[in-house]
Amino acid sequence: MNPTDPVDVFLDKQARRSISTKTLQWIQESQPVKQWFDGDRRGRVTRYLYANAMRKFFPKLGRSPEQLLKELNDAGGHRQAKLDIKATVANWRDRPATANLIISGLRALARFHEVEPELTLERYTARRKWKKERVEWEDAIRVIEECPEPYRQAFMFMLWGGLDQNTFAKINSNAPELRTLNGGDVHATIQRQIKIGKAYVRIDLPPRKNSLDTYFVLVPALYVPKFPLLSIRYQGSQVRRGGTFLPSKSLVAVWRRAARRAKVYRPGLGPHTLRSVFRTRCGELGVGEIGEWMLGHGGDVYGYSREGLNETFLIEGPQNRDGSRKGGLNILWGSAPIISRRAVDAELKERDRTIAGLQEELDRLRAERTDASAAEQRHIKELEERMSRLEAVHTERVRLKRE
Repeated sequence: MNPTDPVDVFLDKQARRSISTKTLQWIQESQPVKQWFDGDRRGRVTRYLYANAMRKFFPKLGRSPEQLLKELNDAGGHRQAKLDIKATVANWRDRPATANLIISGLRALARFHEVEPELTLERYTARRKWKKERVEWEDAIRVIEECPEPYRQAFMFMLWGGLDQNTFAKINSNAPELRTLNGGDVHATIQRQIKIGKAYVRIDLPPRKNSLDTYFVLVPALYVPKFPLLSIRYQGSQVRRGGTFLPSKSLVAVWRRAARRAKVYRPGLGPHTLRSVFRTRCGELGVGEIGEWMLGHGGDVYGYSREGLNETFLIEGPQNRDGSRKGGLNILWGSAPIISRRAVDAELKERDRTIAGLQEELDRLRAERTDASAAEQRHIKELEERMSRLEAVHTERVRLKRE
């Protein structure tokens, strides 16, 4: 593979999301798919999800992407090919989310290769299996405090920045697109802002809306960890693992375990819930518009509204008639005891050390109990063998007496 190929660039940051090597191989082996993957304007994650779904679809269809595109471009075969697509996609009718990924992928592939007539497919109606329940800010903090390091720092950073796990992974892994937006190494840029004494850190991100060219988040400096955050390194006599960027799967697993310990877990809750908690909190404090800009949703659909591109507006809010400010993120930042954060973190780290010590003691006691149980089992077996021998001798004696 060419190391400059977009597929390899995406593979280089596997920590952002679980990547299937089979899907990447399939992309490389199919020329029409690879041309679409490298040339489509959608985000890499979206393109990968489409490709991953289509890789599972084409074997059931019984055609290769090359054959399907050829039939769709043939006026005589277009209708039959479309009917076959619908019949095959119906295999995923019970999983509408996957079916819609396949449909979106096929439409994107056909549109990129300028199929005529255009491929039109109706999407399935996806139904959520759980309710979008409200999570209080205090409950989110409780869950975060149940998490071990470095996940605790990661989730606190995500909460105060209104970030999802994919965006966090890009920041944590110093993704190339972020280096371009932030004028170089993202981690170094963050540290420079902290060293000059800024109360907050600005991080520029890829815009979430096509109508805007600029998008950034502002996070209180006290909640910005020292990047990169790596998983705990385990180094035994034979096995060495850890020391990698925090993957999305681990973020989800750690969050759910912590939520269960905090007794607030419900189906559907995960790290992405922190964005909802952030936006809800902003709305409660009367700065919902600021929250929308921080989430990347601010402004109108045409991009005329650009007040959210000003840091002062986000922090201090819109102006009153007398020139004073109504308040923005400073209201959110002042609504929680951020000054005591270091003391709380110190207490939580001490708690983690205590729990680790207790776990080691418990493992030792279990091992001793296992050894004791094994010894008892051996003793019982020896007694049973002795009883068997005695019974055999007794039986032989009875036989001899009868003779």
